[in-house]
Amino acid sequence: MMVMDSNPPAAERDLSPSPGGIPTLWFDVVNEVTRSDTRPHQFHFCFANLGICGPVDSGKYEITLRCEGAGASHERSFVIEKGWDDHFHEPTRLSMKPLV
Repeated sequence: MMVMDSNPPAAERDLSPSPGGIPTLWFDVVNEVTRSDTRPHQFHFCFANLGICGPVDSGKYEITLRCEGAGASHERSFVIEKGWDDHFHEPTRLSMKPLV
């Protein structure tokens, strides 16, 4: 995934552990690319390798993110969903929700 606000895009960063486990680095996971007054039918995963970043068709996807460092690793799973709103006849907003 791509580190947010990094120029040029970076997929890895070395960081010191933060007090109390407070996040100190954020990654872009998914995004939509369109004009501000429309909603696209597709979305993109934000891989640092631009050759595999998208677009992805609307639907429901389960992803697991894994963080490794200092001999430990942690995983967390999410559902990413983008669909169609029959009432408004337009694509829904992209959503990403954690799985418990």
